[in-house]
Amino acid sequence: MKLLIPKARSLDRPVRWLYRGAYLGLRAKWRLLGGTTRGALVAMRYKDSVMLVQNSYRRGMSFPGGYVHPDERPIEAARREVLEEIGLDVTVDRLRQVFSRQYRFEDHDDTVDVFELLLDAPIEVSTDRREVLWAGFLPISEAKRRIVVPHVRDYLDQAK
Repeated sequence: MKLLIPKARSLDRPVRWLYRGAYLGLRAKWRLLGGTTRGALVAMRYKDSVMLVQNSYRRGMSFPGGYVHPDERPIEAARREVLEEIGLDVTVDRLRQVFSRQYRFEDHDDTVDVFELLLDAPIEVSTDRREVLWAGFLPISEAKRRIVVPHVRDYLDQAK
């Protein structure tokens, strides 16, 4: 599998600072006022590997995914986020829900739906190098050694 890395652009670094600043502001709001969110992630599997992404605003790695908009179902959000973050257009019928759990995470209550996408062949992905710095497949054994968000840890712990 080949990872497509776009050429660095002059605005990449300032845009990453904006993402980081906005996320820190959101966390401060949650710490002061509380809050709840709903997220949808896709665990993409190819053989014994899983795709992880490294966002520019968070230390721990995650799966492609993000927040569910008020007018969409979690499975639709998962599909949208995979397209936005790594450029892969996948139909919802290929996504299988693995679990839905609530976490106290980063100063708020986060309900997370994790969907699984089993791949028959390696895929090429690209990232914007702004929100998503890196995306790629790692063997599950290696992914378990990485710093990951709690819902990814739960998935990896049950993965075979």
